[in-house]
Amino acid sequence: NVLVCVDTAGRVLELAYMVDQLWSNKDSGLLAYSLALLNNVSYNVVEFAKSQIEWMSEKLMKMMGEKKANPFQFRHLKLCHSMAEVNKVPSPKVVLATMQDLESGFARELFTAWCSNPKHSVILTSRCDEGTLGADL
Repeated sequence: NVLVCVDTAGRVLELAYMVDQLWSNKDSGLLAYSLALLNNVSYNVVEFAKSQIEWMSEKLMKMMGEKKANPFQFRHLKLCHSMAEVNKVPSPKVVLATMQDLESGFARELFTAWCSNPKHSVILTSRCDEGTLGADL
């Protein structure tokens, strides 16, 4: 399994969009992994993003116009709100989870649960403040 530590509602949208697009490429080999976003407000964040496309990049606006589909209508990313929900996602899996510094939240819970297995990985998506677990890693 892979834990990707993300923020709650900012950069996580970019990362969620990017990984969902990567999973759309059947030749990537990534379909062997399930993909999940674990966040208390994941559904709300994604729904809000869907409603704010006109304020985002020109590229996203064109894509929405050409494909007649909202770029935040994820095909591969499962939105989860609890550890119980993410535990139901088949393994191996890639989980985008909050908080990015691993000091609290779902990322900390997953790290604690998975850190004893050397086959699991952690990806930090930003610099962490000194004195945090994320900075130590």
